[in-house]
Amino acid sequence: YNFLDGLEQRYGVEALGSRENQLFQKLNSIGKNEEILFYQAIDEMMGHQYANTQQRVKATGTILDKEFNYLRSEWQTASKDSNKIKTFGTRGEYKTDTAGVINYKNNAYGVAYVHEDETVRLGEGTGWYTGIVHNTFRFKDIGNSKEEQLQGKLGIFKSVPFDHNNSLNWTISGDIFA
Repeated sequence: YNFLDGLEQRYGVEALGSRENQLFQKLNSIGKNEEILFYQAIDEMMGHQYANTQQRVKATGTILDKEFNYLRSEWQTASKDSNKIKTFGTRGEYKTDTAGVINYKNNAYGVAYVHEDETVRLGEGTGWYTGIVHNTFRFKDIGNSKEEQLQGKLGIFKSVPFDHNNSLNWTISGDIFA
């Protein structure tokens, strides 16, 4: 209601030929029995697809973090100087009943690389990691909107054990993404 009320208040205020006036003319040209087009136009103008953009960026980064952690912890090597690379693919779905936030499904694929140098002491090591992921979001809105994200990440880490059998180990890392 508030969106349509604000839209109506702007109608007639805009100068002829302005972008806003052209938008109103397009809305006026929607004919009878085309309610679905009107609903879709209003839905897309409200911009619900942008409601949780930062959450989707974080979710894409989390996909890469999960792959880096998997390479470091699950892929054990006998070498003290190791290089690990992996291609991956994943799917997900986000459902909510929060007003203004649209449900979506996503598909992601990419590659992750970890270089790790261990010292003689059990659990102590340093290294770096990098990866890239392409994530496609398909929204469950009237217009079947789609968003694509391409994210690359580069980081370093250091693991420090606090005892001789590596039962208490802290890993400090820092990364940058674009």
